[in-house]
Amino acid sequence: MADLGDHILSEIPAAERLGFRLVDARDGGARSKVSLAPNLNHLGTFFGGSLYAAGALTCYAGLRALLESEGLPAKNIVIARGDIHYLAPAQGDIEIVSHASPESVRAFLSEFRTRGRGRIKIEGKIFEGLKLVAKIRGAYLARAEDKSS
Repeated sequence: MADLGDHILSEIPAAERLGFRLVDARDGGARSKVSLAPNLNHLGTFFGGSLYAAGALTCYAGLRALLESEGLPAKNIVIARGDIHYLAPAQGDIEIVSHASPESVRAFLSEFRTRGRGRIKIEGKIFEGLKLVAKIRGAYLARAEDKSS
């Protein structure tokens, strides 16, 4: 887990600026925490763009962990489409929980193994304590590493 969290912080500099901390990642899902302090907006609540970025990073972490657990190194993982639904302002630190359905995971892995690339939908929920403040959805694309590299 520490390796994946370190990878995200080193490869995606915005993650460190957000205060992103990966707590767990497996089976196409992940859990992370982000502090309010570096993400304050002019109203003293979480900046909406930071909520989106933290959610997208958490979904990314779940996909990367899935590929690593299956022994499938990916050259590229990108979000092709994403949207967020803001439900309430976050006035404190947040926790993000993401997941992909078991059916989506099976279909993605099959496609990735046969075609060297795959697409998967991952959803996340963003909480401040027990309060649900946002929901995020993303379509992620992954491409296998070239066997010759």
